[in-house]
Order: sequence, then C-alpha cells, then structure tokens
Amino acid sequence: MDIAGTVFSFEPEKMGLRRGQDGTHCCYRKFLTRRKPHCRIAIHEGIPPDLMNGTLVQDTDSFWQVVRSGGRCLLRISPLTKRGAPRGVLALERRLSRGEFHLGASARRATVYGLVDLVLRHLTVTRLAGQGLLLHAAARRGAVFVGNSGAGKTTLFRVLRRRFPSGWLSDDRVILRRALGRWRVFGTPWHGTDRIAAQGSSPLSTLFLLRQAKANGLRKLSRLEAVAALFRACFTPYWSEEGVAAVLRSCDELASAIPAWEFSFKNDESAADFLTSPDADPLARLR
Repeated sequence: MDIAGTVFSFEPEKMGLRRGQDGTHCCYRKFLTRRKPHCRIAIHEGIPPDLMNGTLVQDTDSFWQVVRSGGRCLLRISPLTKRGAPRGVLALERRLSRGEFHLGASARRATVYGLVDLVLRHLTVTRLAGQGLLLHAAARRGAVFVGNSGAGKTTLFRVLRRRFPSGWLSDDRVILRRALGRWRVFGTPWHGTDRIAAQGSSPLSTLFLLRQAKANGLRKLSRLEAVAALFRACFTPYWSEEGVAAVLRSCDELASAIPAWEFSFKNDESAADFLTSPDADPLARLR
C-alpha cells in the first residue's frame, strides 16, 4: 500500500484469516500499488514468549500499548479480556524497513484488514517522524481544515462540500510532508463518517485551525500559535523522545512555510459564504 509516497508490504503466512469486505478493506483498496516497498512486514501466527513481556512505555488503557523489550519498541494490541493474551505484537527493526507482526489466537476472529489497520497507522506515525505529520484534518486541494474531535470539522466539511463537491482528499485525516522541496497534503485511508479517502495529493497552500463560534472570522496566527495548534492535532509517537522532538520540528517548519489562520465559524452555510467572499484575505479565500 502506498500512503503519502511510502510503500508498505504485508506478507502473511498461510493461515486461516478472513480477508473481509468491510469499509476498511474498501478504502485500503484505493492505496494498493505494485511499487517496491519501503517497509516489509511479515505476518506470523503465534506470539513468541519473548514478545509477551516488556517494560510499558505508553498505554492507551483499552486498545494498544507500546512496550520496550530487549532494546526494541513493540506495539502490543490489547487482549479482548483483561487476563487474555495480546491479539498481536508488532516488532520493528531499528531502521524501520522490516518488521514482524505476530498474531495471537484471538486474532482469528478478526479480518486481515482490521488487524493491519492499527499496525499501518502505527508504522505511518513512526516513519513520518522528522519527515511530515499525520493530522486530524479534512482537506480540499491545498486547503487543510485542522481540528480534533469536537472542533466542528465534520460539520464544516459537509457545509463546504455542498459548495465544492470535488477535490476533497479526506474528511478526517491527512498527511502533510515535503516532496520535491515543497509541502504537500496527501489523502489517507483513514476516513471519517463521510468516507472520503482519496489516493492523491496537492501542493499545500493554507492551514485553517478550526474553532466553532457565534460569528465567522479569520485571525492570522503567529508561528508559535500555529506550532502549538498543529501539535495538538498531530498523531505523535509519544513512546519516543526523538519522535516527539521530530514532530515538533516538523510543526515549526510547516508553520514557518505555510500561512495558518484561526477560522472561527458558524455551523451553517454562512461559513462557506465567508470563505468565498471577495472581501476575504486572498491567502485564505477558497476557490
């Protein structure tokens, strides 16, 4: 799969996993490629004993943990019950070009795509550190609308999509990274409720940091304000000090290169009117 120019290959042993035909499968199909992979992940049945334990580095409490064992960071997918074995463990080489994903017995009840989804997101965040950012954001062409859950991103997306039906890369998560010397925005397989997940990219032109309000308005953000707002919306590898520092550097580089605005907006059609008005700042006007 080709995600923002990085190709991941998953190579399963012969095992009885279901391929599945759910929404996850459908959106990943758009990202399939025959290009040479940058990262190969071998999938094995059964978790070796030496991968079952380790020192906890990060815990999401219910879904996955990162543990350190024998000098390696392992992604461990939480068991279905508190006393159960992990559903899977991902072990990566330090260079991040190869790894192994070991499946527990309970993983047989999942589909290949359901299991790979979390692993692929973890790989993407890990490999992006220092090269780009995975953000909670919707994007149309070069305009990116950044906001965590509750910021009104989905509502604004639907308002703008009625005005601009085409050109959308994602309704929920995008990747921003440098390519050929300039920042670009890439679609990802990880869509929101409107299921927009395009395999494509555009030159990045404008960042809108979203805030719901009683009136529409734009405020140009300082570099430091933009860095802080971007970092809050990033998927950050908190299990790695180097990774966190790399994400902060990318936020700073991005905020220095691309204009960022706080967009205060009403949850109605007037938000689209405001961004398309001839009176709007030319750098923030949608076309």
